[in-house]
Amino acid sequence: MTRYLFTLFLISLTTAVMGQSIVKGRVKDEKTGQPIQGVHVFINGTQLGALTDVNGFYKIDGINLTEFRLIFSFVGYGSKAYDVEKSKGLITIDATLKEAARFLGSVEVNGKKDRRRERYLEGFREFLFGENYEPSLIEIDNDYILEFKGRGGKNFVVRGEPVLNIMNSHLGYNIYFQLTDFQYGKNNLYHGYSQFIEMEPKSKSQEEQWLDNRRQAYFGSMRHFFKSLIEDRLKEEGYEASITEYSAEFESNANWVTQIKNSIALTPRNRPVESVDKRDIEKDSKENYIIYLVSEGLYEIDFEDILEVSFVEEPDSKESQKSQLRLKEPLLVYESGLVKNPGAIALMGYWSKRGIYELLPFEYKPETEN
Repeated sequence: MTRYLFTLFLISLTTAVMGQSIVKGRVKDEKTGQPIQGVHVFINGTQLGALTDVNGFYKIDGINLTEFRLIFSFVGYGSKAYDVEKSKGLITIDATLKEAARFLGSVEVNGKKDRRRERYLEGFREFLFGENYEPSLIEIDNDYILEFKGRGGKNFVVRGEPVLNIMNSHLGYNIYFQLTDFQYGKNNLYHGYSQFIEMEPKSKSQEEQWLDNRRQAYFGSMRHFFKSLIEDRLKEEGYEASITEYSAEFESNANWVTQIKNSIALTPRNRPVESVDKRDIEKDSKENYIIYLVSEGLYEIDFEDILEVSFVEEPDSKESQKSQLRLKEPLLVYESGLVKNPGAIALMGYWSKRGIYELLPFEYKPETEN
């Protein structure tokens, strides 16, 4: 399956700029005003989170971020997200949650419906996990809560905002995943919020395998590429990148990747992808640069046409992982390589085939960077 359009959910609005913070507050029912116990409050894309107590209070400390997205999630209620910027010290965020609409229609038990659901589940897993996942190493232990709505053929959406418990034994994380949007078929996209809980290894060999798998998931990832671009280390980290032209015939076509795949021959342009500290470079220098320093620790990446990226895992290898990226608006990237506005990206190629199976938390750093 080709994943034509991929909306990244993973670590929106997090940054590697450190500043110890504590966030606390209270969660209540929007209608009754009563406190809600057991609400999952977490910082998106990280290992940080807490549950509300019997009086609806929560507290998360040890936050080494100056910007983050705080998520309130509870089964049976709509989720809420708060963007916190320039945080430092004690922050109080209270929230009210609204009971979600429930899609409980009549249950039809027959072979035809079961086969349709299994087909939807198969497509759901492949798109969410990524194309190269090993079924025995990752599973959703509560996939029975998923409600699909068919749109004819292989087109379907997921109804509501289900909270999924994902066990990723490939990387050694349990993932609490609040799905907020999922569309499969003509327009392939999903969006959600995640918190990671590290698994306990059963043996030393399993622990070593997880460390190796995490390292492999990181190197060659989009996060690794952007970090290398910012540090001006593309070649040293195994990347080749260039801006390529495309035909104006598909400029108005929203599903631009389909057009490239079917009819567009990409012509490399003699325009190197450069990256240095460009604090003093004017924006009209776009012919020579695609990356600009916006503020301390935050960069803007902007270009027209398509960015082609090749990653070679081993220096002597003749095989490379190839990805193509197009921007719908300027991209904001932290110096850690994490993206602030992932909705600006459309992908095809290797990166578009990756999913939760290879997703790492914000806190992860390979040993070479520690």
